[in-house]
Amino acid sequence: MTERFIEKQRLSLGASVRRRLGAAATDGFFVAAARSSRWLPMAQPRLHRVGVERDLPYRSTGKVEHTLDVYRPLDDARGPRPCVLYLHGGGFRFLSKETHWVFGLAYARRGFVVVNINYHLAPGRHQ
Repeated sequence: MTERFIEKQRLSLGASVRRRLGAAATDGFFVAAARSSRWLPMAQPRLHRVGVERDLPYRSTGKVEHTLDVYRPLDDARGPRPCVLYLHGGGFRFLSKETHWVFGLAYARRGFVVVNINYHLAPGRHQ
């Protein structure tokens, strides 16, 4: 192998390691922020007249990646409601429905039924 090829491979490995470390740090930050913010008094769904059903399976695999949360307004309105299917960001590499719960709460406060789902992340993701 040429020295140039070996140097290119070494640089590529370094970039890969930096990407993985960056994804792990980003995921860790968002998970910690989402968990700690649930302790805030204003984060309680009942205060906003919102009901939440958590960790409902949408496939019978038993995996957390195949669960969803449903946020519903608790007012007395009858009839159909608009629905938002919320898919969290993260480039299919990190984050989850748990890091995006505030969006479910916000939309439900405004009269929407919100389905916030987890999904299987890409191979080689941060775990």
